Amino acid sequence: MDSSVDSAVRSLRQRVPVPGRLPAAEKVRRDAEVVADRSRGLKWSTIAQRHGLSERHAREIWKERLAAEPLEAVDGRDMLTEALLQVEAAIEDLALLAQTTNNDPVKLGAIRARLAAMADRNDLLRLAGYMPVSLLAARTEADIRTMGDDIVAVMNKHRIPDTAIDDLLAALRRPVARSNGHHG
Repeated sequence: MDSSVDSAVRSLRQRVPVPGRLPAAEKVRRDAEVVADRSRGLKWSTIAQRHGLSERHAREIWKERLAAEPLEAVDGRDMLTEALLQVEAAIEDLALLAQTTNNDPVKLGAIRARLAAMADRNDLLRLAGYMPVSLLAARTEADIRTMGDDIVAVMNKHRIPDTAIDDLLAALRRPVARSNGHHG
């Protein structure tokens, strides 16, 4: 008889929530919402207020999630390709929206957003070293390429060995690479 009373008490304790504590399913949902809010860029004070938490507790939830899902090693080229494809898709979507809408404020907003996305694409390409950092760097690179071609022509005319020409061209490319953000 005592064991059945103990069993009933244990069963009751499992079903009755502890005051001040969320049931497990609600805690999982709330924690996911905290993480989603922080991922969207909300401030800790806003997140704490939205979920009835202290800022410290909201930060702890975020840190637990980061620890549970460590970043995996990524290939930079894959990430760049993915980012460029996403920006290109946004540019296309905005161009189509501007073309098909009859609402002038929407059209203007789509055009402005498309121009911003195009600037973002160019920034990505610059950061990855595929575009010059500035117009001056582009002009300098073109001048050095022309000068390199002229030097090679003179060296070929005087039968300078190809290895010497290759070494000279490599030396000329180094300053251009540095001015465009490359380091190698």
